[in-house]
Amino acid sequence: FDLLRLQHLLPDLVVSEVRSPADIHLRFVGTAIVERFGYDPTGQNSLLNQREEMREAVGLWYSRLVNQPCGALTKFKNIYSSGREAVAECMFLPLRTDEWPCFVCLARVTELLDWQTVSPLTITAADIHGREWIDLGFGLPAADHTSV
Repeated sequence: FDLLRLQHLLPDLVVSEVRSPADIHLRFVGTAIVERFGYDPTGQNSLLNQREEMREAVGLWYSRLVNQPCGALTKFKNIYSSGREAVAECMFLPLRTDEWPCFVCLARVTELLDWQTVSPLTITAADIHGREWIDLGFGLPAADHTSV
């Protein structure tokens, strides 16, 4: 398999480490995502880009993704620091490493929406439009009652 064949996906790719449900460390953020965010969040806790009331549930969701392990397809609205709203569709897949469990996320904007007030931070998954787990041969997480 030639990894260079995936080169065109790198601008829309994120690689994150799940250090704990409260610390989802962004290891790599593609250039298209950096451009949409309006800043480079590499090295930060990705939960800082979630609404505060959603952070705990999102951290637990990422933990289930890597601990099961399983994949997921999601569709949600982001509010970028520029004020632009957009719907993004994302595919999440777990990775195993020697240090921390990781996941990759391929995120593509599928619809541009309205403009909001300019903000210093981008808010991801401001509204969830859908989520579907993908069984990778290890089963799926038990049903949960979280809002994510």
